[in-house]
Amino acid sequence: LPLCFNPALYSDQLRMRRWLIGLAFLFGYLKLTVPRPFRNPYSCNNAWLVHNFVRVHFTTKVVPAVKLGILEVGLSWSQLLTMRYAV
Repeated sequence: LPLCFNPALYSDQLRMRRWLIGLAFLFGYLKLTVPRPFRNPYSCNNAWLVHNFVRVHFTTKVVPAVKLGILEVGLSWSQLLTMRYAV
């Protein structure tokens, strides 16, 4: 420890450092990085399937897969849930 160490002054310095770090987070200069969980890129996203193959789009008034010519008629929920997928 240095000869001029003052515990009260040191706690004030720590408090000031924490306050400045908090401001840096608040104004976007620092970001807390949390590792993303591993996601299998080949897994099937059900929301994507429903959006593109079941639901009628609100602007085109047709299912997007039908509009692109992938399907002749949009799928129903029962068709989607009973379909077997190739792995």
